[in-house]
Amino acid sequence: QRDALKKIKDILKKNRLPIIVGGSALYIYALTRGYRFPGKSDTKLRRELESKSLSQLQVIVKKTKKISLNSSDFQNKRRLIRAIEVFENCKFKIKNFRSSPLPYQFLKIGIDLPRAEIYKRIDRRTEEWMKKGLVGEVKNLLKKKISRDRIIEFGLGYREVLNYLDGEIKSQNELINRINFSQHAFVRRQMTWFRRDKEIKWSKKLIDAEKLVIDFLKK
Repeated sequence: QRDALKKIKDILKKNRLPIIVGGSALYIYALTRGYRFPGKSDTKLRRELESKSLSQLQVIVKKTKKISLNSSDFQNKRRLIRAIEVFENCKFKIKNFRSSPLPYQFLKIGIDLPRAEIYKRIDRRTEEWMKKGLVGEVKNLLKKKISRDRIIEFGLGYREVLNYLDGEIKSQNELINRINFSQHAFVRRQMTWFRRDKEIKWSKKLIDAEKLVIDFLKK
């Protein structure tokens, strides 16, 4: 968020138009809605927490009664550590987690491709990913003593590779299918989320997006 704001200012000083492409919903809304992120990093506390097991961290979170995590985050050691760290160092009240919007006008454009086309792109990317050595990458991470939880957090597909290396997934074809399945499911969830955002203008064709930009710049 901080880096993006700096870049936006630099670009505007040159009388150019900043264009932000991609990013998760959190990244987008952190920028367009001016989210405030509470809690500084605490190296000493983090080291202490990292020495604890997942179950020990879960006990700490339960005892606070003020940390709210979804079921997935509750099973994620890094998310638990960060939640405790924020709780212990938080300077903002919960109600102030979001600040006022930034002093910029934003045009949000969503690319409305057919679902089948999105799936094809994902499948092609997975094939390329495998050819470039995804399995070898995960093996090297394990050799470097990177924790399984940390590897899973690198993104979609890494959990499936770990399962493949554990023997739970029997072949590379099955591995590819499982990676594609998880990414297709993610796309569906992401689209459901973004469809709720009434600020997004959906475009099926490039010409539609161009018209939206032209109209926006006229305002």
